[in-house]
Amino acid sequence: MLGVKRTDGNLMFLYAVYLASLSVANVLDNSYVFIFGHTLPASVLTYPITLLVANVVRELWEEKYASRVVLLGLSVKFVGIVLLGLSRLLNVIPDYGMRWELWRILGTSFWEVSEQWVLGRDFRFWTVSIISFPIAQFVNVWLFDLLLTRHIRQTGSPWGGRWSRFLTAAMAGEATEVLLFLVLAFAPNWEGIWRFTCQQMEVRTVFTLFSLPVFYALTWRRRGHARTSGK
Repeated sequence: MLGVKRTDGNLMFLYAVYLASLSVANVLDNSYVFIFGHTLPASVLTYPITLLVANVVRELWEEKYASRVVLLGLSVKFVGIVLLGLSRLLNVIPDYGMRWELWRILGTSFWEVSEQWVLGRDFRFWTVSIISFPIAQFVNVWLFDLLLTRHIRQTGSPWGGRWSRFLTAAMAGEATEVLLFLVLAFAPNWEGIWRFTCQQMEVRTVFTLFSLPVFYALTWRRRGHARTSGK
């Protein structure tokens, strides 16, 4: 039978899918794929899954559970970036002359090593990603919750209108993430930013449309068992 039952086990499974998709997206940030005639970060393939899961959680549970998964994702993203930076640092220390003294690692040379070998331009991208990710995700959750709550108040039931609130919220989240990341990551050199934005949104729109039937299948429910309140 289609539809996810509102159980703690299913909620934890959706959380796991969300965090796994986000982790894969983080790893793929520095990889590129050629899709629809554009060369784009491979993370565009997995990022829409996070929005899909967040919206499924909000559709079937309360808003606080959708917000909670975003906060968990932000924690995972931050910890993952820290661990990735440390792993790169450990890999390049031997190439830096085998100087393992603590003051060389944590003192002034640490910045020199990290700037030249470990972080470089990635440091800016990672920082921007930490900023753009939660904002975009919360825009998605907030807008979906707003549309769902308004629909329930108007009709007395959450039945119906799923396609409009899903597409509206997901595309708003996608657009926010793309614009924030590109504007902050490449400031003040914004030449070609609108072209990159359009390329990203073209691909993300297609994947969001393909995820709509999945959203319908996961949130299917019989009318007699539909929730009648937004909380």
